[in-house]
Amino acid sequence: MRSLQILFEDMNIRMLDAHKSATNLKDLWTMLAAYIDGSANELAAISDDQALMIFAMQFQGVVTPWLEIRGLTTQLLKIFESALDQFQREQQSVITLEQ
Repeated sequence: MRSLQILFEDMNIRMLDAHKSATNLKDLWTMLAAYIDGSANELAAISDDQALMIFAMQFQGVVTPWLEIRGLTTQLLKIFESALDQFQREQQSVITLEQ
């Protein structure tokens, strides 16, 4: 019974973390959508080479970190998959012991 309580407490913590992460992700996508809209308007208003160069440099400053994030995300996904596999194995062991 105690291990079941711990399992539910752990699940509750994970659900709260997942909810917080989903909210943060939603906020990020909202910011990105606003940035994209603003960038489209700026791009449409470009009338000379200098303005285009400035826009391209600013845009590159936004895109470059996302390339690094992509690499980090791949690593994090592998870590999460490994942790999930380990968690599932441990839970299977707990269930087997309780039976």
